[in-house]
Amino acid sequence: MRTGLSTLLVLGAWGCSTAHVSPSPPVAPRTVGNCTLEVISLPPSTPYLVLGQGYSDDMSEPSVAALFEKGCQLGADALVAPLPPRSMMGSPSESPRLAGTFIRRCPATGCSASQAPH
Repeated sequence: MRTGLSTLLVLGAWGCSTAHVSPSPPVAPRTVGNCTLEVISLPPSTPYLVLGQGYSDDMSEPSVAALFEKGCQLGADALVAPLPPRSMMGSPSESPRLAGTFIRRCPATGCSASQAPH
């Protein structure tokens, strides 16, 4: 019994070490007016509101800037983009793009009704 448990633990540890999360591309936070929007790979562990989805047409500066502007118009403070842009391509001939979910983080106490999108 003890040997079987040891083998199970080793196999379980090996399986965990091979799993990984694909991070979002390195995109610096950007300020549009008085709004700063950052790109994060995973949703925060604190409460947040989902405000909408968005994507850039490609990774060019004007297209990414338009995506950030849309997020700021929605009132977002972050874009959750868990996949690298290459995985968002429909076919090999398409350009990579940044895509994700716009969110607004709330205090640890939770989101109030007044913080909900209008």
